[in-house]
Amino acid sequence: MAAANQCKQPYIITLGPTGGVMMHLADQATPTELRLKGAPGGKTYVGPEGDPPGGAQDREVVSFDGRVLILRWMDSEVQGRYGTMVYVRCPAEGAKRPHAKPKAKPKAAPKPIQPPVQGAPPPAR
Repeated sequence: MAAANQCKQPYIITLGPTGGVMMHLADQATPTELRLKGAPGGKTYVGPEGDPPGGAQDREVVSFDGRVLILRWMDSEVQGRYGTMVYVRCPAEGAKRPHAKPKAKPKAAPKPIQPPVQGAPPPAR
């Protein structure tokens, strides 16, 4: 995955002073503490505290599996400029990167059994 190749230049998401997460809002140079916001229909958003879920500064959590986080900006103009954000949890510094599992070699097809030649005499006993 292309995002995993960016571990040399990570975007670090840290814990905020009051329990949120520190991330940048669109076009802001310094990170802001953001909150997870639940909404009807099982949707989750990340954005400034106090704004309703799905507000213009929020990002919708499209997917999170514990390693890969995908966020989509709610403001269509910001979404058009930044696109969907994909964050991948990098291995700890100094940790070995997991190697891709080698692909199993396909088993060779068994050799076909030669059918008996038609009209040949039966084998001797």
